[in-house]
Amino acid sequence: MMLGTSSDHPATPTVLWAQRATHLLVTIEVHDCEHPTVTIDAKQVVFSAKASSTGAGSDKKHYRATLDLLHEIDPKASLYNIRPRLVEFVLYKKEEKWWPRLLSTKGKPFWLKTDFAKWKDEDESDEDEDEERKKSPGELLDQFNLSSGAMGGMGGMMGGMGGGMPDFASMAAAQGMKFESGASDEDDSDDEEMPPLVDQP
Repeated sequence: MMLGTSSDHPATPTVLWAQRATHLLVTIEVHDCEHPTVTIDAKQVVFSAKASSTGAGSDKKHYRATLDLLHEIDPKASLYNIRPRLVEFVLYKKEEKWWPRLLSTKGKPFWLKTDFAKWKDEDESDEDEDEERKKSPGELLDQFNLSSGAMGGMGGMMGGMGGGMPDFASMAAAQGMKFESGASDEDDSDDEEMPPLVDQP
């Protein structure tokens, strides 16, 4: 992945991540996306758009983030939401376990950061994680958006994945947002080391 400012060499946005045993929480920090493209596959997430890093509007350029994941996720269960100041993902792991890092390659890319606002260690509250397991991907996405203070106003509007999924596109359009399933049309069927665990959203 390359950093640059021209159309031939898109810039790499800042990517934040946290995790639970069942899912990953990934945030890409870009403002006012134009023509965004998101692809979520079992081992890779790709985001591309013309956007601003500050929200000023005058500094818009092409951004691209390619995340080659350490382990497989479930693209159909995963969701993303494009908001005015960031893009949020809830990526469901194919196998329930804690990952030692996000990406397949070792090392620490300068653009990948730990999202300490959402981070929990493996040995933290089991009760909180049990509550999260009961929530749909849409509810989790809304929950972590509200907890981070990025942009609220959708609480209580997201139903479960089964039994009639709400029209997220209409809901998001009413608030100037885009809410999508993670599965790509073609598929119908950074890497920062984790903080050391300590005893103790």
